[in-house]
Amino acid sequence: MYNTSSQLDGKWRRIIALEYWFKFIGDNSKSTGYNDIYCSVTGSNGCTATDEVMVLVDISRPMASAGIDQTVSCTVLDATLTASGGGTYEWSEGSTTSQITTQISGTYIVTVTGMNGCTSTDMVSVNSIKQLR
Repeated sequence: MYNTSSQLDGKWRRIIALEYWFKFIGDNSKSTGYNDIYCSVTGSNGCTATDEVMVLVDISRPMASAGIDQTVSCTVLDATLTASGGGTYEWSEGSTTSQITTQISGTYIVTVTGMNGCTSTDMVSVNSIKQLR
């Protein structure tokens, strides 16, 4: 229980008691569901009002993909890496676009952030083939 005040119709009113509680309904294994939030307010005149709101809970991770492994050589100088699966991207070399181009062999990791703020990572390798002459 909380004692507080609230603004109603542009005027501040004293609230004697504010009580709220939560109830999660959903499947924890799927990371989705909703919260019912109940609120009960008692005013200084002794009247009580109760309301509820349903809040969607989505903590599912995006499906990050850094694409297929690439090879650079004397004839193929650049490897273009393309990420997918989310709203924003951040590569281990610092780029924040979905697509990067490199000539350097190694492992590249992309972190994908979904619209709900959850993240997922994937990696892709760039290999170098040296041709003998």
